[in-house]
Amino acid sequence: MIRYSSTLYIAFAWMLLVVGAIISIWFLVLNSADYTIGVGFDFEKTGQFGDYIGGVVGTVFALAGTILVFASFVQQQHRNTIESFEKNYFEMLRVHEDIVKEMNYGGKSSRDVFPIAIEQLSTIYSQVLAILEDIGKQSKLGAVKNIGISNESLAKFMEDGENKILANFLSVGFLYYGTNQFYLSSKKEDPLYVISELVKENMPNLGYEPMDNILGHYYRQMYQTVKYVVKADWLKEKERYDYVKLLRAQLSDYEQMMLFYNAMSVNGYAWKESKSDTEIKNMNLIARFRLIKNIPYHCNYFFVHPKEMFSKEEKVWKEKGKRFFENEIYTI
Repeated sequence: MIRYSSTLYIAFAWMLLVVGAIISIWFLVLNSADYTIGVGFDFEKTGQFGDYIGGVVGTVFALAGTILVFASFVQQQHRNTIESFEKNYFEMLRVHEDIVKEMNYGGKSSRDVFPIAIEQLSTIYSQVLAILEDIGKQSKLGAVKNIGISNESLAKFMEDGENKILANFLSVGFLYYGTNQFYLSSKKEDPLYVISELVKENMPNLGYEPMDNILGHYYRQMYQTVKYVVKADWLKEKERYDYVKLLRAQLSDYEQMMLFYNAMSVNGYAWKESKSDTEIKNMNLIARFRLIKNIPYHCNYFFVHPKEMFSKEEKVWKEKGKRFFENEIYTI
């Protein structure tokens, strides 16, 4: 907004200078017969001319000069805003990178932690999905006992719902907090609570340590970094994209994969929240900045494929002449 103001001020100042010049030329032409230089030079008449130029045109030029000084001040303010923004932003990028370097899990450190997270999440998902399918079958037979709601209610809920969506929500929650700490609902009469409890009771002990202390910190910092750019409303959209692209450039393939799965869960809803899937500026953060642009296309994705999930957004980016994914050769 500041940059546009300074441009308007400069344009207005130039307009005043042009107006002043036109007035001067008009006055000279109109009175050229009365003012001559040489023999018979009339100081009284030239003095009147000088008074007119100084009083009228001079005032216009002085106003233009004042506006130009103010525009210069506004531009300096804008430069200071940019410097302050970039100082904070690059510090946030540094903190993000420090968080990655300090990661340690299962004998692995830094970015090598993410392949472990993906592998564990895949295993948990397979177990949860199988349990959900069995719960659905048992509830239809009326064989699920002491669950707080009727078998009919449970069967209907699971029939109307999507097991894969529930499995993904539960899997990411279990990965973060462990099977003992995560519920889809805190209300015991809610089918989501009942389903969480039944899955937990039937989950084998996989021996995985919760990853919230690692991934939770990582994604909170990452989210705040992206939102810091989004909230800078004086930036143009392309400038916002270029800043966030610096963050994206730091993400490994497995980091982008984990970001995708995290965004498809209860934990990462803010990444997927969207006002529009047809206008880039109002898309969710992942689509708006193509944060999974380099995600591996050849992987066997569980739950849903990235290309399928972001099909509408991909089409909009393609119409703009841009690839949503680095490699568009997908097999779903």
